[in-house]
This record gives sequence, C-alpha cells and structure tokens, in this order.
Amino acid sequence: MLKFPLDQSKTVDAKTVGAFVDDFAAGKIAPSVKSEPVPKTQSGPVYVLVADEFDKVVADTKKDLLVEFYAPWCGHCKKLAPTWDTLGERYADSKDKITIAKMDATANDIPPSAGFKISGFPSIRLRPAGKDEWIEYSADRSLESFEEFIAANASNGARPSTPGSTGAEQVVLGGHGSESGHDEL
Repeated sequence: MLKFPLDQSKTVDAKTVGAFVDDFAAGKIAPSVKSEPVPKTQSGPVYVLVADEFDKVVADTKKDLLVEFYAPWCGHCKKLAPTWDTLGERYADSKDKITIAKMDATANDIPPSAGFKISGFPSIRLRPAGKDEWIEYSADRSLESFEEFIAANASNGARPSTPGSTGAEQVVLGGHGSESGHDEL
C-alpha cells in the first residue's frame, strides 16, 4: 500500500489540501516509505537491510539475495534469529556471490519496487542473481533446509563454508523437529 501523507508542517485548510490533491493527481508527489537509518557499519554475519537502501541492494543483480523480513516481537522470528546468523556465517566466504540479509518489516516499509507485500512473519524471499522475480521460501526453518533452498534456487553457486563443517549438521528450531513455513503470526 502506497502512502502519500500531507506535510504536517503545513496548515490544514482548504487551500493546502486542494493543492495537495492537485499535486497528487498530477503525479508530483512521491510515496512516503518508512525506513530506519542506514546502518553506518555492517559488522554482523547478516546484512541489515533498511527501506532507504532496499532498491540499491536489490539492484546488485550480480549477487543472489536472501532476505528474512521479520518483526522483533514475533516468537517465530526470535527462534529463527540464531539459525539466520549461523546461515550468514556459513556464507561469509561467499559474500561476492550471495547476500544473506534481514529487514525489520515493522520499522521499514517494503518499497513498491519489491513487487510483493509481507503478510506474516517471518517471511523469507530469495532474489536470484540476474533475475527480477523473488522466490518465496516455505520449507522448515532449519539450517540444512535453508542451504538446500539456496543450492536449488540461487544462481551463483554459493556454497556454505564453515571450517570443519560437513554440511550434515542441522539446527532445529524449538527442539520439536522442523517447523512449517506456514505457521506465521
């Protein structure tokens, strides 16, 4: 949903509202997109994405992009956080091929350019390198399943690379086996 708020510093009267409506109808008003500030540094294992740089990051079609859209209050998102960080660590040596990112979808609007809306948390999407469309992830939230999803759908052939790893370990969330991607809040 696009938002076109009236400038709150202006007096709300017939003249101001009329001018706003005329400018809106003429396409002179850009939609407002809520965004957290762009992080000054990206020191964690997962890239912190915000709305103000969404288009810039997505425009880098040389790299695969896997994004978790989350809500800080969401229990499933909280359970996923350590696994998502581990996934970022596992692909740290492949940052030239894939970006593992997360975006707080309560503090940042999904820009209209994304072409999709988020209806539940967490919501995970992959934009393969060289492509414009996004692939929605809907399998269980284990490290192994994420790696299999990347291997099957990403374009650049990025592989996990953690020293001493066999690739056979699996992080299971909540200790109850795999969780369906359809139990979002």
